[in-house]
Amino acid sequence: WGSTGARMELAYRAEQVDIRRLFLEMDDFGQSTLRSGHLSGELTSDGMAIIQWAANGEIQQDAIRWQGTQTFIHGRLEGVEALMSIPSYLQDHRMSAPLVNPTDLGNKLQSIALQPITTPVLFIRNTFHIPLIELQSDNLHVTLEGTQNLMGEIDYSVGIEMRDLRSAYNDDIGEVEDDGLGNNLFIQVLGTVEEVEYKWDRDAQRRH
Repeated sequence: WGSTGARMELAYRAEQVDIRRLFLEMDDFGQSTLRSGHLSGELTSDGMAIIQWAANGEIQQDAIRWQGTQTFIHGRLEGVEALMSIPSYLQDHRMSAPLVNPTDLGNKLQSIALQPITTPVLFIRNTFHIPLIELQSDNLHVTLEGTQNLMGEIDYSVGIEMRDLRSAYNDDIGEVEDDGLGNNLFIQVLGTVEEVEYKWDRDAQRRH
């Protein structure tokens, strides 16, 4: 401990942790977008955390830094409200109509059995940063990237393959078929965890 405080660097590795129990024990890491009740599976994580104290012994919250690589296996997402609200947004704003079948998409988003995922995650200046990751299941392909801070402010981009929105169904002009193009539709999820807003993510759409 010096005259200006102290600094601790911690390298760690945790293997096959029950992710539901982890989120429960950590009180969902102070957020409510992704809670213990939404998750099941096993998490392996390795990385480094840095914590600093001021001279008076108080933790310097803005100086806390964590980065690590996360591998998630046997994963399942159940009833994630931020995802399940997307079909209603598409329907209310008639985005991609008549190709979108909101009911079918809602059913797919209700319960997602994930293929194994490996991704880095960074926490710096009180904000989690998630790079572009792919969430794949047998019948759904979703991409996700963005940020979320400890104040509850969120800014995510969610991409859904159009072929996942185009499952064949009947409408007034007959059956609408998957055309095999597989282009993505990007939705920006922003605001706060208490008041989530959805917008068409034009920037992400242009990049892809």
